[in-house]
Amino acid sequence: MKVRLSLLRNAPLLLLAGLPMAAADESPPVQIIMDLHMDPMNAIPLQMRPQVYQNWRDAATWYMDASDARGAKLTFLSVGEYMEYTLADPASWPLLKRLAAGGSIGTHSHLEKKYGTHDWRNLPPNAPLQVIIEMWNDHVGAVDAVLTAALGINDPKELRALNNIRGSHLPSDDTQRIELMRQFGFTMHQQGPDEQFFAYFKHHPMNPYRPSGSHFLTHDPNGPVIDSPFGPVLGRNDVHFGIQQDMRLPAMKTRFLLCLFNWLDDVFVAKTGRVWDYGWGAHGSDIVPGQPTRAAVEPMLDWLKQNFVDQTVSGRQALAFSSARTSRDLYLAWEAAHPGSVSFSYPDTKTNWALYPYLLPVARYLVDGQYDSGVSVGSVRLHKVIAAPGIGGPYDLYVAYPSGASPIVADLSSVLGPGPIVAANPHTGLAPPVATNQVAVPVTGVLLLPLSKRLALPNGDVNLDGYLNNFDIDPFVAVLTGQDPDPNHRAAADVNRDGVVDNFDIDPFVKLLTGP
Repeated sequence: MKVRLSLLRNAPLLLLAGLPMAAADESPPVQIIMDLHMDPMNAIPLQMRPQVYQNWRDAATWYMDASDARGAKLTFLSVGEYMEYTLADPASWPLLKRLAAGGSIGTHSHLEKKYGTHDWRNLPPNAPLQVIIEMWNDHVGAVDAVLTAALGINDPKELRALNNIRGSHLPSDDTQRIELMRQFGFTMHQQGPDEQFFAYFKHHPMNPYRPSGSHFLTHDPNGPVIDSPFGPVLGRNDVHFGIQQDMRLPAMKTRFLLCLFNWLDDVFVAKTGRVWDYGWGAHGSDIVPGQPTRAAVEPMLDWLKQNFVDQTVSGRQALAFSSARTSRDLYLAWEAAHPGSVSFSYPDTKTNWALYPYLLPVARYLVDGQYDSGVSVGSVRLHKVIAAPGIGGPYDLYVAYPSGASPIVADLSSVLGPGPIVAANPHTGLAPPVATNQVAVPVTGVLLLPLSKRLALPNGDVNLDGYLNNFDIDPFVAVLTGQDPDPNHRAAADVNRDGVVDNFDIDPFVKLLTGP
């Protein structure tokens, strides 16, 4: 212990510069994926289904028009019964051709199996596997039949190249479901089970990966399907997969900024070249007139386009309207170029910040925040977020980054007001006070907040002055030896994030203090 503490006292005044360089390539823009899928119809009275089908079809046309107008794409999946109606409705086939431009006309299902024309009945959750396989054949066959009729695709390989993504509630066992996807030739798993990550960290995974049947959030290098994760239904604040998830615009915009910070860190610091995903889902019933999803679609698309497609972020194109298929192809290229590397994996079944795979300071400041507005000051873009009660909100928190490729020192007092504020580094969480008329805005972005709202983060800044230097050594020792029980000081000294401050924090503290 005495030897270790002497090392601390002789540590130079250096700050953590960033993660070690992993690869000399750059991540593509964040891939925005919009999933539209048609849900089961068997709970709807039979005589009402033709009209419901028409309503959903017309809503899909509206969604396609709104997307086309902004250069966006849709990833489209359907249950078998909706495709039954589509097959009998040649007037709808041009819409299928437009949807196919997204690269996927996939297959979705819950519990329903076909017993006759428009006779789909739910199977029990414990249905025999052979019956589930028959059910899969019903749904997949219905989608394939429409692709043959509407697009003239007959070859089985060509059919599976387009009908390439599968989502199903049965089998409920992840291992069995993934294995069936392999047997049927599917290469993508519709997002959904990955939302468990939201239960732990209040946001969704942000990178495609190969889910494991034994634990869906864990990467399986030999897994047959790729999951490109994003959120559930846009515009709603509902329970999905047993998890309360706020998908309304203020929360969605804030979570995109969270993704943006992680992407910027990858581009300029980590340099892993990984693929980054963001997006949302919708059912046909969600986009008919009068539904909150329909009301949210165009404002969300416009915000993304105006701020991140039409404008650069740190000199880069930060966003691309994409599809699950494009994300898959980008991931496959990354995987081939980085053998043995892992894009995303989370092995625990609870909130464990020691294993959190993204920027912890960004998550702590932004999750549950509510987006307010955006403004430009010269070449600096600022986005105001109302901080969540969990971090002492509500108060105004700003995300700032340069539009150009170089860092800038800017006078932001016209937005932030006079006097000092705190400028939090997204990577380290170190948050020194700065004057609002001379704010350094790096290409990795910065979080700007009131002086009194600096969070105690596991970054070694034990005296909570916003810096990591020799003045933190004695406070660290005081916490380590039990002389200082202050919970904020302990949170900052727990640099290995295991929930306690002990000898296992000494080496990580020294590493932070002395640099990589």
